[in-house]
Amino acid sequence: KFSAKSSCTVYYLYKSRKEIKMQKLYEGTIADESFLNPAPKSAIIIAWEDGAKFMYPIAKKLYKKGSEVDVILGFSDISQVEMECEFAAISDRLYVMTENGTHGANATICEAFQEMMIDKPDSEMVFFSCPKAINEQLLKIAKSENFS
Repeated sequence: KFSAKSSCTVYYLYKSRKEIKMQKLYEGTIADESFLNPAPKSAIIIAWEDGAKFMYPIAKKLYKKGSEVDVILGFSDISQVEMECEFAAISDRLYVMTENGTHGANATICEAFQEMMIDKPDSEMVFFSCPKAINEQLLKIAKSENFS
């Protein structure tokens, strides 16, 4: 469980605005909802382990606003997998994977994101919260796909 002070940094990218923003979020909150108005037609949510708790409110809000929501969740192993059912209920496509291959797809979240960008080039927004090294890889992929 997270304490009330738990927080993480979430990146969100707007394809049409060609900009990348960061926002510090606290568990269960969306600090600034301006990025959801108007809601994008489609969005990709990417989270690594604990980041799922921070990304879920964003995914749920987008889903309720009628956005097509695709989710990629990554975990180190099967014992860390959480919120899979919650995300399944609000996503159009859900990819779950573990680093050691014990659960879900046999890919990394970066590989899944790259594949999703090929399959769904019309995605308008990407949100992600992962460790720094993964965030850097995701930003590189997003830039190569004209997100910024």
